[in-house]
Formats: sequence, structure tokens, C-alpha cells
Amino acid sequence: MPRHENIRWSPAIELTKVEEMICARCKRTGRLFAFLRRHRHELFPEDFQAELAEVYADTPKGKPPVPPALLAMVTILQAAGGVSDAAAVEAAVFDRRWQMVLDCDGAETAP
Repeated sequence: MPRHENIRWSPAIELTKVEEMICARCKRTGRLFAFLRRHRHELFPEDFQAELAEVYADTPKGKPPVPPALLAMVTILQAAGGVSDAAAVEAAVFDRRWQMVLDCDGAETAP
């Protein structure tokens, strides 16, 4: 197995009360956020995450890798919103819907 076998994204499956409230508010505008939150564990099952992890080189140089499934989820949100990389970083810090989907509610820095 590659050294990066352990770089899995394992967000909670059950919604918290706060996430239920955010999903309820997303019914008219933002249904994608609610969908992604409710199904993120199905979109990135263990076998798919193992495939994604294989793209990382087995080298100790640089920063520790971010789970590829998390990066993929950011890319989905970024594409859906038509936002730049910089705007995606800001949204991950300031938008509760992004934080809910990315499992980083209340984060002061982007995941």
C-alpha cells in the first residue's frame, strides 16, 4: 500500500442540529449544498478514496497531503459556484454552507 493510505476524508454521516437548520434553509436556493452534505459519504466511498490516494507520490517532502476526497468536494463546489481558487478558499472560511459540506463548521482557516 502507498504511504498515503491513511489520507482519507471521514466526515460524519449524521447531520447535526445546525446542519439540519442549514439544509432547511437551502431548500429554495442552495439545494446542491444540502444534497452534497447528505450524500458526501456515498460520493467518496473507501474504494474510491483509495484510488484517489494513489495519485500522491510516496515522498516525505512538503506539507502533509490533504485528503483527495476533500479536494474533490471543494472542486465540485467551486465548479458549481463558478468561483476562482481564491474565492473557494474564502468561501470555505466564511460560508456556512461550504463549511457544512466540507465538514469544517466554524473553521477560521480553509481546510
